[in-house]
Amino acid sequence: MAEQEEQTSSRMPAHHIPPRPLPQLTAGNTSLDIVSVTNPGRDANIYIVQYPKDQIYRVPPPENAKLVEIYRNQNKTIRRRNPFISFLKWFLGATLIIALLLGIIAVVIFAVAGPATPKFTIDRLSIKSSNSTKRSLAKTEYELAMSVTNPSRRMGFSYNTGGEAVVAYNGLEFAAGATPKFRQGHKNTTTIRIVLHELEESLPKSVEKSRKGSKDALRLVITAKFPVNPGVGGMELWKMSLEVSCDVKVIGLVKEAKISSQECKSNLHS
Repeated sequence: MAEQEEQTSSRMPAHHIPPRPLPQLTAGNTSLDIVSVTNPGRDANIYIVQYPKDQIYRVPPPENAKLVEIYRNQNKTIRRRNPFISFLKWFLGATLIIALLLGIIAVVIFAVAGPATPKFTIDRLSIKSSNSTKRSLAKTEYELAMSVTNPSRRMGFSYNTGGEAVVAYNGLEFAAGATPKFRQGHKNTTTIRIVLHELEESLPKSVEKSRKGSKDALRLVITAKFPVNPGVGGMELWKMSLEVSCDVKVIGLVKEAKISSQECKSNLHS
């Protein structure tokens, strides 16, 4: 019995420390719950502070506000030090808006106007020789009559000065002249007259024979370039170039040549 009392007394601590009362904490208007958890392996207690979750996300710590203020001041400083960046952004934005508006306007105009490339046909090729005692074939003029058809639904064309027409045989140009200035409306056919003057270079032998009355067929290439301005409703648009190329088969370059066949192609581009 005495041995059991001695063992029991040896397990009891020398002195017993009563638990201290848990402190009460508050954060603003929120009360914090403190839970005491005793560590079985040690004499000290562990305290867990329970803070409401909504209060944690709603009220950031003061240091976060200081960081936000620092970043905000840095951004203001960068904007003040780089005015060119702001101007560049504004300029690029304005340019993009203007380009989009011009694109929309062009699409609307082309949709309404129904543009089409004018078509050309050679009606007549006449030859006129001047009176010359030195050379019987000197200073020859070629008069070219062409029909120009504009199939556009609403678009007209203004043909300006500065164009040129050329007649060639086997790649050798032997006559050239200026294109006329005229205005053509939509769905319209106009006949134009172009006077071409013989160049100083010697004539190809086949052309010279045809000029003297030969009935052999000649394959000529007649090209012309017209500076034009398309127009819709009286408003002229940007300047463009209209190029025409005609492969013509003629017989007899005396007075009026006989046109046996022809094929004309036209191309309108900026």
